[in-house]
Amino acid sequence: MAVSFELDEADHVFRMTFNGELTDDVMLDARARFLKLKQAMPAYTNIVDLSAVTRYEVSSRLIGALAGIPPAQLHEPIVVVAPSDVAYGASRMFQIMSEQVRQGLHVVRTMEEACELLGVKSPKFLPISSP
Repeated sequence: MAVSFELDEADHVFRMTFNGELTDDVMLDARARFLKLKQAMPAYTNIVDLSAVTRYEVSSRLIGALAGIPPAQLHEPIVVVAPSDVAYGASRMFQIMSEQVRQGLHVVRTMEEACELLGVKSPKFLPISSP
């Protein structure tokens, strides 16, 4: 599993994209890298893109644990792009479990829906190096 990080500076959008198998360990590692990157950034809208995940193996226990942790930046919107039924269901479970601290969290099926929701017409994502 690989995770990549990209920015669309013009629209102030940060995207974390997962590729391949997504497990608890991969999720925890990506979250730690995400938090390090976000410390040095101004406020950005965040997209978590699960479109290229080929196997979703994140446990409901980890989803519940992460849902109980307040987000690093309280007022930044987060959009999860989850086209597969398993990823979509798990993302919705996370959304419901964390709705008290993450009112700006949305789950959609496509990147087009995410861009429409965020009011972004033609994002131009450029890779950034991760810690």
